[in-house]
Amino acid sequence: MSKRPRKLRLDDLRWLPLDQAHERRRQQTGDRHLAARDLTDALADGRLRCMARRIGEGTGPDRELVPPAFWADWRLDSWADALLVRLRGRGLVRRHRGSAFFIWETDLKKIFGAERDAASPTAREQKKPERRGRPREHDWPEIAAELASRVITMPTWSNEDIVVDLLKWCQRQNKKEPPRSELSAYVSALRRRFPRSRK
Repeated sequence: MSKRPRKLRLDDLRWLPLDQAHERRRQQTGDRHLAARDLTDALADGRLRCMARRIGEGTGPDRELVPPAFWADWRLDSWADALLVRLRGRGLVRRHRGSAFFIWETDLKKIFGAERDAASPTAREQKKPERRGRPREHDWPEIAAELASRVITMPTWSNEDIVVDLLKWCQRQNKKEPPRSELSAYVSALRRRFPRSRK
């Protein structure tokens, strides 16, 4: 006869904030988007238990378990400056507000293994070759990724809206801001590449 699963205490210290769980998985995979996908899959199939805690005043319980069915409509989306819980599908980004999410740490370790020491090398990591020549002035790989994300997920935004938002992102990330003309050229090229994302 199988044992009934032990009821989880919602005030247990083993509830790990969602962004910390995502960072652990990111260190293992080497990619923040893969980490978000892996966690979403484990949440949706019930292997990884989740708890939501209400932020601010309101009605209802302060803490409650989040059923796996919740993740049929919602997913994790990793941006450079935030981890979002957002509705699935394309189009405008609708993020879940009003709750902080936590992961049962025991499940996380069982599924993905113990936390990896951030200082220890992973099997995937390789020694990066030394860069030669003139240092890169702007972090174009990250900037291009952020531009593409906004073009695809913010179809109602104008080119200027995307450029202004990207410049604000550069400021938050302490990155050198590229010229507006270069950013506008990138956005125009992305609009041509992803015509369905136009307004």
